[in-house]
Amino acid sequence: MKRLLPWFLCVVLAVCCVGLFLEVQKLREAAQVTTADTVASDGTNATQVEALPAPNPERDEIAARDLGELLRLRNEVHQLRASKQELETMVNSQRQQLSAAKAEQERAQVFGEAATRTPEAIPIKPGMIGVMLIATNNQPMVRAVGANSPAGRAGIKPGNLILSVDGINVSTMTFSQVMQAVRGDEGTQVVLEIDDGTPNGRRLVTLLREKVNPQDIRVPASPNGPG
Repeated sequence: MKRLLPWFLCVVLAVCCVGLFLEVQKLREAAQVTTADTVASDGTNATQVEALPAPNPERDEIAARDLGELLRLRNEVHQLRASKQELETMVNSQRQQLSAAKAEQERAQVFGEAATRTPEAIPIKPGMIGVMLIATNNQPMVRAVGANSPAGRAGIKPGNLILSVDGINVSTMTFSQVMQAVRGDEGTQVVLEIDDGTPNGRRLVTLLREKVNPQDIRVPASPNGPG
């Protein structure tokens, strides 16, 4: 009996080893199944993981350089657009200035031509206010005033500017038209807007036309007749 005991123990130990080996195999299979389920639930597999591109410093540098070039080009486009707008604004401003200067030159030319006309070109009516007018800076100015005349009694003095006649701005009239508007029939009224150059020097003066002797207006020789 004692001789069989070691063999019996060996058999028992062998059976236990076989059981442990089978249990280990089962655990490995279970672990593999769990890993496969996890990979399937994530939607990836080992082949996909291995297919991810490896980092490429040279490629990244080229992409960064291209991005920088695109940003530079965009900034240049914005600058060109801003420069175009500034240029268009400048051109429009200069065009308006040229148009205004041209209109002023044409008006001055018309006014100057009217100022150089002879007294015969201006119809002389008997009703006068007793002033001598000249064109100064494209505007009628009183050069002389008869002492005993409607203008003299109203306080109109040499150097006063005529701004309007009967409410009509003289800037819309030629010099000949101003002279014709100032003169009229005896006994009729004319309203002049006068500016004597002082801060409060603009005023309206109502005058009654009458017969005035041009010899009473003592002025130097002038191409323009008395009004």
